[in-house]
Amino acid sequence: MRYLLTAIVLVVVSCVLIIGLRMFVEIPVAVICDRDKPNVEVQLSSTAIGGYFKVHHIGPCVTYTHESKAVGD
Repeated sequence: MRYLLTAIVLVVVSCVLIIGLRMFVEIPVAVICDRDKPNVEVQLSSTAIGGYFKVHHIGPCVTYTHESKAVGD
């Protein structure tokens, strides 16, 4: 019984930490690592008004992070 309670507490704490960190850390929408063909074309589209993607190059990988402008800016 104690093991089950410890496991439940661990899951709940992990979920709270992940949700809390999500507010401060940008999580990429897509990560592409292609060493053979580094010039692969990728097409992403945003459904948000004023939405766009930031591109970050990290070694042989490219990450795409979704951003959006406030409506009216």
